[in-house]
Amino acid sequence: MVGLIYGYHLFGKLIDPVISLEFAVVLAAPLLIDWGTQKVAIRESNNYLRVFTGFLFGVGFSLIQFTGDIFFWTVIVIFCYASIMFLLIEIRNRKERKKITNKKI
Repeated sequence: MVGLIYGYHLFGKLIDPVISLEFAVVLAAPLLIDWGTQKVAIRESNNYLRVFTGFLFGVGFSLIQFTGDIFFWTVIVIFCYASIMFLLIEIRNRKERKKITNKKI
C-alpha cells in the first residue's frame, strides 16, 4: 500500500520523474515570483495571492518525491531556486543600505 503513494507510482499509475520535476518547477515559480517581487519592493502582495501561490508550491514540492531517478537534476533545480531567493534578498538589503546612507548624507 505504501508503494502506491511513495516512489514512482501514484494510485497505480507510473509517474515519469522528468514530468514530476517539470511540474514541480512550474508550480513553484508563482510563489518565487510573488515573494521576489514583494521582497524587492516592486509591489505588495495580499493574503489571497499568498495562499494561492503557497498551495501551488505545496503541490509542486510534493511532486519532488517522484524524481528519484533524476535526483541530481532535482538538486540542481532546488539550488537554483535557493540562489534566486538569496539574490533577491541581497538586492533588497542593498536597497535598504542605500536608503540608510542617503538619509545620513
